[in-house]
Amino acid sequence: MTAPIAFIPPGADLQALASAGMAAPGAAGSGLLDGPGGTAFGNVLQAQLAELDRSLKSAGTQSIRLAAGQVDSLHQLMLEIEQARIAFQLALQVRNRLMESWQDVQRMQL
Repeated sequence: MTAPIAFIPPGADLQALASAGMAAPGAAGSGLLDGPGGTAFGNVLQAQLAELDRSLKSAGTQSIRLAAGQVDSLHQLMLEIEQARIAFQLALQVRNRLMESWQDVQRMQL
């Protein structure tokens, strides 16, 4: 099974991401919001949210199978449900941090 959520792709050059300049709106592959290989932050976020949704739906389906008595391994089911829960908690904390950052930017004096 894959990691619940991997917001930063393996092998990403974090220093290059941190020191990159802001891109002009619509410019691809040259800004701070672009990840490794020119992947836009929005695209990475969308892919990770889709993975989170898939994980939560799979855990829900497995729970229904447990109630129906169709589960082969209870341990595997519990691991999958716990991974989905941890992935959701991680996404919630990332959202909270992004909201706090946005509020800090709004409070800045110009």
